[in-house]
Order: sequence, then C-alpha cells, then structure tokens
Amino acid sequence: MLQTLSRVYWMTGEEKYLNWAIKIADKYLIDMDLSQIDYLKLRDHGCEIIGGLSEIYLTLHYISHPKKLNYQTSLYRFLDRILAYGRNPDGLFYNAVNLKTGQLIDSRISDTWGYILNAYYTVWIVDQKDEYKKAVSKPFKALDFKYRNYNWEPKAKLNLLGSHDGYADSIESGINLFNRLNNSYLQSWIDSEINVMFGMQKPDGIIEGWHGDGNFARTALMYGLWKTQGARLSPWRENLYLGAEPNGDEIYFVLKTKEAWEGKLIFDQMRHKTILNLPVDYPRINQFPEWFTLDENLKYRIISSDKNLSGIYSGDKIKSTLE
Repeated sequence: MLQTLSRVYWMTGEEKYLNWAIKIADKYLIDMDLSQIDYLKLRDHGCEIIGGLSEIYLTLHYISHPKKLNYQTSLYRFLDRILAYGRNPDGLFYNAVNLKTGQLIDSRISDTWGYILNAYYTVWIVDQKDEYKKAVSKPFKALDFKYRNYNWEPKAKLNLLGSHDGYADSIESGINLFNRLNNSYLQSWIDSEINVMFGMQKPDGIIEGWHGDGNFARTALMYGLWKTQGARLSPWRENLYLGAEPNGDEIYFVLKTKEAWEGKLIFDQMRHKTILNLPVDYPRINQFPEWFTLDENLKYRIISSDKNLSGIYSGDKIKSTLE
C-alpha cells in the first residue's frame, strides 16, 4: 500500500493518498521501532515494506513536508540494522533475520535483493548518504564471480535451478540497478543469467504453468527494452530485429530484416514525468526502467544510411519524422 499510495499521490495530486500513506508510515516509524523487531522477512512480500517506507520518505522530501524529519532517525536506524545483520559478506540479503538479536532466521539468499537495494538508493537520492550508495553497488562483483546459475529458490522441485520466479526477481533486481549504476560486472551477470532463465521456457511457450509465469514475461520485457534502449518498432513481425547500444553521447540503433519492411521507430519518453508525474525517476519494484528518452526540447544529430534522413533535428521533429 505504501508503494502504491506514494505513486498514486504523484499521479493525481490528491491529498487523501498522501495522508493515508503517512498514517501507515506513522505506525512503522513512530509507533514501532522496526530496528528491534524479532522477525523481518527480506524476501518477496516481506521486503517490500522497506521499499514502501523509502517511497513515502522521498515523497515527503520533495514536497518539503515536516514528517520527513520525524521519520529520518527511525528509518536510518532500521536500514542500518538491516545492513549490519541482514546481509552476507557479498552484500546480498538473507531471507529472514531477527533484527532485535541479530540472529539469522533463514540463511538462504533472497532473490529480491534488488528490491531492498532500491530503497537504499532512493534514500541516497534524498539525503546523499554515501554508505547507502555503497551498499547498493557492493554485490555486483560477487554476483558475476559467485552467483552464476545460482539456485535462488532451492526448495522448488521443478528443475535443478529451482523456479524461474527466483531468476525473474533477481534479474529484475539487476536490471533496475544497472539502469542507475552502469557497472560492467552487473552487466556481465545479467547477460549470463537471462540465458539461464530463457532456458526454462518449454517448447510450447509455457514456463511453469502458474501465475508466476508473468514474472518471467515482465523480466524478459525489461531485458529486451534495455537492449533496444527503450525503442520499439510498429508493426512488429517475427523476422524483424532491433538493437541499440549507447556510446558516450551517441546511441546506435540497428534495424535488421530479411524482407522489406515499412513502419514506425518509436522512442521512449520520460514516463516518470509524462505519465506518473514523479519528481525524480527513483528505482522501484516492477518498473520498466527508462533508457534513451526523447526530449522534444533538445536537438539531435541523426546519421543514417538513408541520406535523406541524416541531419540535425529538434526532438519534436524527430518524433514526427520517425513516428
């Protein structure tokens, strides 16, 4: 609810959503001492309270609400305690921990590690607290060297690597953070592990045959949009390929097809502003990250094999030309 309410408040501007979120946050950050709870679930559907609290904290900051300072000490104490007792030496999180005693309850590694690190990055955006940004990048090298083909959900008996669901959540975690922190170790790990996840799909297209197959689809889309820098083609067909790669101030878009094709090249927009009305594009669960976003107020140089297309265009001209 905290995650939803903060976003809906920005989308609508209606105070009732903000007030509802504050009422929930008061319960956790004023009435309770979260740093002393005896059971904190750090995997799916437990860890999301951490992200939710970070989202209302960021919201209060950007509207200069006095509640932000009321929450700060308690939120820091909670986050610091998780870093002290909820992580393994590689910077990844355990499934569950007793924050009061510091004892582990479930020492397996949470596949939703990035959902938790989203919160640390969000608080870093607000307060520039260096140790939180360091916590975000700490696991990247270890992932590439120690967590390839990792069994994120060892209890599952569907195959040797467990459920695809653990891979989907873990890769989503990586993509969302790579969007903010361009790290070569993290990129290498994502490119490796997406192939493991894709290999879990059956010949008929079904993954495991339950609602969690949607997680596979979401993560696959996230990965595909990263590799096209958010661009897409319409109409799409099976033998049509699009790829994109940034290189400094330039971005290379490559379109490949064996047969003649005519259609639209559609660039992404700054959706956090144009759709969600957010003050900043902070990392959040299940979002589709923004890569290259066309700004209608900027000018761009296009270099194309089609000489008639090459030239300098304003963003609004590119939009009208290519769409």
